[in-house]
Amino acid sequence: MDHKQTFEPFMILGVFWSAFGLIVLIATFFVRATPQVPVLRGVVTNLIAGSLLLGVGIASLLKGRADRRGKGTGH
Repeated sequence: MDHKQTFEPFMILGVFWSAFGLIVLIATFFVRATPQVPVLRGVVTNLIAGSLLLGVGIASLLKGRADRRGKGTGH
């Protein structure tokens, strides 16, 4: 089997967005209330944003993995 190193942009984007999503989800534990934004709104916003980022990251990783496998079969 020939395992050449190729540039996989979806894999790189997937790692970046997944890591960023995890950072946002972890930051949810450190949300504090301000006079303008209550705690619940900050937590919900972080959960939504972190979940979306993590979802995009996982989708990109899966797409990159599928592309890598597709290139190896001669398609």
